Amino acid sequence: MTLGDEDRLHLERLLELGDRLNRLQRAIDDEMSGRRPEGAARERTRKGVEQALEEGLLDSPLPGTLGRLERKRRFSREEVLVLLLLLSRRVQWGEEGLSGREILEVVFDSSYGILDGAEMLDEGAPLRTCGAVAPTDGSESTDVLDQWFVLSDRVYRSVRREMRRGPARRGPRRESARPYRDHREHLMDMARLTSLYQRRAMRLFGPPPEGEERPYESFERLQERIRDAEARIQRRLETTEASAGFPILRLGKQNALGNDEIAALAILLFQEVYTGSSYLPVVDLVKALSVTEEELIEKRGLFRKEGALPRSGLVVVEEEPLEREFSAEAYLPSWVVDDLLGSSGKPGITAEARRDFAAYLAQLQDSRQFFRDMGEPDAEKKERKRAGPGRGGRRGGGRGRGR
Repeated sequence: MTLGDEDRLHLERLLELGDRLNRLQRAIDDEMSGRRPEGAARERTRKGVEQALEEGLLDSPLPGTLGRLERKRRFSREEVLVLLLLLSRRVQWGEEGLSGREILEVVFDSSYGILDGAEMLDEGAPLRTCGAVAPTDGSESTDVLDQWFVLSDRVYRSVRREMRRGPARRGPRRESARPYRDHREHLMDMARLTSLYQRRAMRLFGPPPEGEERPYESFERLQERIRDAEARIQRRLETTEASAGFPILRLGKQNALGNDEIAALAILLFQEVYTGSSYLPVVDLVKALSVTEEELIEKRGLFRKEGALPRSGLVVVEEEPLEREFSAEAYLPSWVVDDLLGSSGKPGITAEARRDFAAYLAQLQDSRQFFRDMGEPDAEKKERKRAGPGRGGRRGGGRGRGR
């Protein structure tokens, strides 16, 4: 059974709300881990959620599978928000779930609300008994705040089946080949792609960060998402007339760079933009670009002195006194960062400005908002504390909080 046009539009709006809830979760996570200044991004995102609720989005019966569950169990508004958060999470992140604490601090804005609402995730609660929400494998804690949850396979598959279009209705997809409006929009897609590379490296070659207990997606699932992202970027570039002038592609053509080398530039750029730290160990770069142990050996040549990146001056590699390749660290010269961000010929970008740009990107809802915001004068600047180092370039992952 597939959804009709009205129900499909309704589900699209509900998923947009779910995406906002996911952005709110990432904003909270970034604040708690020190990657983003406290307050502003969280409040902006929460206001966006509240605005959608004030517009009556949840006043109408839910469509399809979600509607059948709602009619059967008479979910509260907060329980519907949990469903939408986990549905959006499942679509975007696969089987990687959220802890009960992460879920509840999105739905509730106070410690009292979190404690009062924790029973929504109890084993006998409607969300659990109807089979919509399930604990992840390995969730051994007896406290629902510390357990990990995902949208169940059964509900996810039902929603996927309902979203299928019949042959007569399967027209051209709206996002099949949408041109890039600007090089910055392309950079944001590159940031998402290289974040997947770094998550794959963590899955293949290294343990999770200290304090990280989040279950990981399978390697096969990550590879599928990477292939889809690469193909989508390529399709959009092919329909973008001005793509040859995008700074990262222009530098690639001028210096005969391959895809791996362009990806390395993007990883180093967003290492600085998101964390305020310019340096990244070469070993982490090589892992992100590799899929096999053989490639770990082969691709270290990208960062030797005779490689295109160091030879052209696009990347500086600093080795330790013993000159061991894998103990070296790499960074982008300031002129490369300025060029990639599209600010050549202007005063250098300060570390504070880059951190501000990182915070802005993280709360960005879509490219339309970005272009609406371009050229508007900055509001009164507030002093921001320096963000701590990120964890392998991940955005929106779990956190190891010091409590």
